Amino acid sequence: MVNSGKHCRTHETPASLPAADEPRRETAGEAHATTKQHARKQPGSACRAAASVALTVALIAPASLASAQSAFAQDALANAAANVNEPTHVIARAATDLAGLSLDELRAIVDEAQAQLDAAQAAVDENQPAYDAAHSSAANAQANLDALNAQAKRTDQAARDALAAEQEAAARAAADAQAQLNAAVSEKDAAVADQEAKKTAYETAMSDAEKAQAELEAARKAAEEATPEALGEAEKNLAAATSALEEARAKEEAANETQGKAQAELDAAARENDAAAQALEAAKAEAAAAKQELDEAQAAYDKAKADLDAATEGIDPEVLAEAQRVLDAANASLKAAQEQHATAQGNVEDAEGGLASAQSTLEEAQIAALAAQQGVDQAKQDLATAQQNVEQAKASYDDALAGIEGEKEKLEQAEAAVEAAQAAKSKADAALDAARAEKEVADEAVARAQAAVEQAQEMVENAEAQYALGSYGFFAALGNFGSNAAKILEDAQANSLVIFGGAYDSTNLENMRDALRWLEKCNELRMQAGFDPQTGEKLEELRVNLQLMAIAQVQANASANHLRNTGELAHSQLYPVGENIAAGYNDPFDGWYDEEKILFEKGDIAGAGHYLNILDAGYQVTGFAVNQYANPYFPQFHGQTFSGVDYGDTLTLSEFKELFNRYYANVTNPEAVYEAALAQLRNAQATQTNAGNVVAGCEGEQARAQANVEAARNAASEQEEAVAEAEKKAAEAEAAITAAEQARDEASASVKATEGAFEAATTLVTQKEAAVSAAQQELASAQAALSQAQNDVAACEEERDEALAALDALSGGVAGAQDAFDKATETLVNAQGNLDAARTAEQEAAERATSAAGALSDAQRQHELAEAAANQAHETAKQAQANFDDAKAESDRLAGLIDALDQAQASHAQALESVDASSIALDAATEALVRAETTLADAQAAKAAADEYAEKTAALSAEDALADGIDDPVFAELDALFEIARDAAAEIPAATEARNAAASAFAEAARAHQVLLDARDTAASNLTLARANYDAALATQQPAKQPSAPEATAGGETTLAQTGDEGSRGLGVLALFSGGALAAALASRRKIANRRH
Repeated sequence: MVNSGKHCRTHETPASLPAADEPRRETAGEAHATTKQHARKQPGSACRAAASVALTVALIAPASLASAQSAFAQDALANAAANVNEPTHVIARAATDLAGLSLDELRAIVDEAQAQLDAAQAAVDENQPAYDAAHSSAANAQANLDALNAQAKRTDQAARDALAAEQEAAARAAADAQAQLNAAVSEKDAAVADQEAKKTAYETAMSDAEKAQAELEAARKAAEEATPEALGEAEKNLAAATSALEEARAKEEAANETQGKAQAELDAAARENDAAAQALEAAKAEAAAAKQELDEAQAAYDKAKADLDAATEGIDPEVLAEAQRVLDAANASLKAAQEQHATAQGNVEDAEGGLASAQSTLEEAQIAALAAQQGVDQAKQDLATAQQNVEQAKASYDDALAGIEGEKEKLEQAEAAVEAAQAAKSKADAALDAARAEKEVADEAVARAQAAVEQAQEMVENAEAQYALGSYGFFAALGNFGSNAAKILEDAQANSLVIFGGAYDSTNLENMRDALRWLEKCNELRMQAGFDPQTGEKLEELRVNLQLMAIAQVQANASANHLRNTGELAHSQLYPVGENIAAGYNDPFDGWYDEEKILFEKGDIAGAGHYLNILDAGYQVTGFAVNQYANPYFPQFHGQTFSGVDYGDTLTLSEFKELFNRYYANVTNPEAVYEAALAQLRNAQATQTNAGNVVAGCEGEQARAQANVEAARNAASEQEEAVAEAEKKAAEAEAAITAAEQARDEASASVKATEGAFEAATTLVTQKEAAVSAAQQELASAQAALSQAQNDVAACEEERDEALAALDALSGGVAGAQDAFDKATETLVNAQGNLDAARTAEQEAAERATSAAGALSDAQRQHELAEAAANQAHETAKQAQANFDDAKAESDRLAGLIDALDQAQASHAQALESVDASSIALDAATEALVRAETTLADAQAAKAAADEYAEKTAALSAEDALADGIDDPVFAELDALFEIARDAAAEIPAATEARNAAASAFAEAARAHQVLLDARDTAASNLTLARANYDAALATQQPAKQPSAPEATAGGETTLAQTGDEGSRGLGVLALFSGGALAAALASRRKIANRRH
């Protein structure tokens, strides 16, 4: 097929257009400021672009009309040759003898040439209707044949495609059914295994829950006595027992220490008492011996006195008296010395007694000081105990505070547990809401799927009628979204601009489907270019607007019909949108883009209008239309609309394709759509069931979450009570601190008091020690005086002895007697002194023995008291230890009961959760098994049906169906398609015969008309030559300016007609029906005109 066609791009309102039969590329103006339109007719077209007779007439043109036109064309050819030959020869003869002709003769030749030209033009005009009729008949016949061929091919291919698609779909459906059956079997096996596993898990969980319940009941019963009061009392008792034990141990240690000290003092007192007793016995023995010595000395004294009296008889009394006086004086001195010695001895004894008394007093003071020290030590120990009690009370208070903090932390944890439980509840609420929302979505999806099934069922029944509505049915099916586009088509139909779904109409769904690839190519070209070649702006893909699609269809129909009826390629400008149109192109972008891109790159901006429309960055949306109205021989017509305004009902190209293809599938293969909708419904129903199960599970989870919230709140309430109890204990511990501090202060005061007593006792000891020291000094002085007195006695005794010797000399035996008497006297005095000393020593020893016995008795009593106190402290400590052990055991026992209860509750809660989870899982598994069994049954039935249908479908062949049809009513629709194909093929032979007759007639008419055109061209050439001769002769023979020959006209026109246009048109038809060689020979005579306005 010759690549022939026209293009047009409208940019503004057209000012003027060349003749319709001229091959051209045109650019005209724009009716709207933002609207650009361009049209293009491809150069080299060998046929007129549009017929003057409507397509419906062309389809029924009879063969007899072609025969009549053929005869008329032969007569017209002969007459035309006769009319034009002779004038041409006359003009030729005149040209050979030009020099001998006058200006009038030359003017006459010009007039004759003009007359010949007028006659030739009149012949052309007279023959034009016959030529046009023949041309129209041939075109109509060819169009009819092409339409029938196309229809036969289309219906044949459609039937074959439908059969192949049905066979492929049946095989695919059988394979899918087998795959679904396999999947259903696997799904059921898995569901059975899963259900058994879930059942086992549920039974195990139930058993564990029952065991946990029993353990919980036992723990609860056991923990009934572990009330907060009992726990608090046990803790209080433990704390008291701990304090009492520590105090008892401290007292036991103090009592043991006191007992040790008392035992030491008792041992010392016993030793002192033994020593005092021994000293008393010795003193008594010494006193008895002294008494005996005194008695013996008295007897000796009495004998010496008698001896002296006997010796002094007969001595001069005076001499004797003098001697006696001297002796007496000596005795007196001796006596005085002895008295002094006795006094000194008494003083020594007194000093020794004072020393002993002072020492005894010192010992008593020391004992009192020791007792005071013990009192201080005991007071300090009591103070330490009191301080320890304070520390323990403070520790208990700190423990109580820590207990408060611990309980508060537990309270915070409990409150956090409440918040967590509430959050879990909120989450469960949200999950339930979401599940219910999903369920609503699933319900809506089921409703939509059900509606889709019903619509698909309805479409199965109405698909043919819906398909027949073409794009109007598509737009109307979109509801409000497509209402504006549908309204545009309704108005166009009312004005006879569209035929909904017509075979050649832009609204035909096949043509609309074909438009999709051109929309894709347009966007591909925009993306390849990248930028607007004029503004440099980045290009985006054009989106598809439904209204622009409808406008493109309406305007493409209008322009194609206008071209067909008038030969003029022009924009309808029915709507203010940019537009590219093309006629006769297999690919409109060959001219719009490829050819004009070259022009643009060469600087021909005006000639590149289509190219610039495609790459205009200001455009956002587009539409496209295809029809076959333009030309009987090259009927393809393409139109694309553009706009910079988004009207709202706009989609991306991919979205539009998906939407259209789905609709196309609905109306061309509704059964498959119905099956898909049915499958979608089943899936939606399964989703709905799953959503219902999820809702049920979420409701159970929400209930459990609510129970957890209540349990957490109860736990928090109980913990608040625990905090209050801990605060109460802290208050009690704080009061205990006050009491302990008071006791400590009292003990501290006691320490101060005992320390004062100890200081007084210590002062007294110091004083007594000073008294002992003074007594010791007095004893030393007395002992020194005694020593002096002893010396004096010795001297006096010497003097006495001398006096006694003198007296003895005077008295002879008197001296001896006197001496014996003196010695007896001395012995008596000494014996008396010894007796007195012994008695004094005895008395002192008795006193010391008495004191030692009293001290021993006191020590024995203190020891007994200390021993009793130690025994009591030991028993108290022993009892305190037993009390502590009992309190500790009770506290541990109660705490153990609480721990056991907590553990049992946790285990029970966990067991219940496991039961709930396993129950939900078992229900889900059971439901899944039911669904799997249902799915398996459905899959088995579907597999059997699919296999049966696939076998029937595979047995069909297109050749048998074309020849004999299909008897099986299951394939009634396929049979109808093949019947349409058979009917379409049956019409082709008659149409071919009619086409051949019309073509022969038109070839005859075209030859005759070409002769007339050649004659007209020759006449025009002769006229031009005659005018040139006349003008030349005029210039040489008459220098003065003469009026020039008038412009040659044809039919009253002021310019010569375009040469070769009509001939080219006729020869193009000859080329179609008589072969390419004749077309090539005649095309060399064609004149091509390109005009731009």
